[in-house]
Amino acid sequence: MNIYTRHSLLNKSIVDILIKSPRLSISSRIERILFEKFERLEKITDRIIRCEVVLKKEKSATAEDCTVEARLVIPGNDLFAKETAAKFEVAAENSCLDLERQLRKRKTRLSPKAKAKNGKVRLSVNDEELE
Repeated sequence: MNIYTRHSLLNKSIVDILIKSPRLSISSRIERILFEKFERLEKITDRIIRCEVVLKKEKSATAEDCTVEARLVIPGNDLFAKETAAKFEVAAENSCLDLERQLRKRKTRLSPKAKAKNGKVRLSVNDEELE
């Protein structure tokens, strides 16, 4: 199993990006593309601890399929995305977009402003309530 790792220093936090490719060697170009795609997730939130990416090449009856499985380790429940395409670049882009969508959904669900709109948490008190 080939393992590639990189520490990212965006947003003043350290994120480990771990790329695993069992029984498969990837080129440095694909490795660089994968690191660039998954580093941009750190711009959404700084609570990412680690990003684990597994690359697989599966042979089907019609053609070879490239599968990218990505797992974000964050406080609470981890996020997971799995995409299959003809090329690793396309599958990585789709799984990264899926993780971005999940992160944004989780971020809006947990933000105080979103909770205030639903009436669950109040951020301010008006003058009449103080008297």
